[in-house]
Amino acid sequence: MTPVIKNTGRQVILVVLVVLASLCFIVTEKTRLGLDLKSGTQLVYELPLAELSEEEDPETVISETLNIIGERIDPTGVLDARITRRGERQFLVELPEKD
Repeated sequence: MTPVIKNTGRQVILVVLVVLASLCFIVTEKTRLGLDLKSGTQLVYELPLAELSEEEDPETVISETLNIIGERIDPTGVLDARITRRGERQFLVELPEKD
């Protein structure tokens, strides 16, 4: 038997094992739906940076605002809420629906 044939046989066995492992995982694990499929709420907020005084740093204000909103929405960290920045003045709050 040539080395190519031996290697091909190993590759076929490896592919079969990977497919079987994948099928076992798909059958046994519960699929978690994302916010777009499960439903929930998305809120987009825009900060009025023009109203800041000259002494206030916009980056600091945005960072503090995101931290404060995150603590108020999900103080224990179990809600799975996501707060992400969008652009220079906006941020997105995503809240999943409770089961």
